[in-house]
Amino acid sequence: MENFLGLYSILYVEDDLILSSKLSNVLKDLFKEVVCAHSGIEGLEMYEEYFQQNNKYVDIVITDINMPKMNGLDLSGKIKQINQDQIIIVLSAHNDDHIDQRIKELGIKYQLVKPISLDKLLQMIGLIHEELRNPQC
Repeated sequence: MENFLGLYSILYVEDDLILSSKLSNVLKDLFKEVVCAHSGIEGLEMYEEYFQQNNKYVDIVITDINMPKMNGLDLSGKIKQINQDQIIIVLSAHNDDHIDQRIKELGIKYQLVKPISLDKLLQMIGLIHEELRNPQC
């Protein structure tokens, strides 16, 4: 699996600074580039800034749902307005039908429930990798 992880850039948006620090350190060891933000507003700014600096969007956005000022679903909606094809993984502390419905409406296929299992996250990114390699699937 590690063979393809280094191909991808990640935007990781999480307002819990302890969780963000721990997971981002692991992600930085695995992926080509990891950009971290601590709010939805900062995440949107970093998303746009990454594009301006690299002339391409990050490969994968990983965002918490519950954040102050701009939650992860609002952030995801704004990102999808900019780049409809953006792959987003949402992280949530709860299973909630209203949230699940909004995730589907936004066209987001990937969701993990906290606490995050690194193994499950990497399995999900493996599925994303296969989807990117074989877009007709």
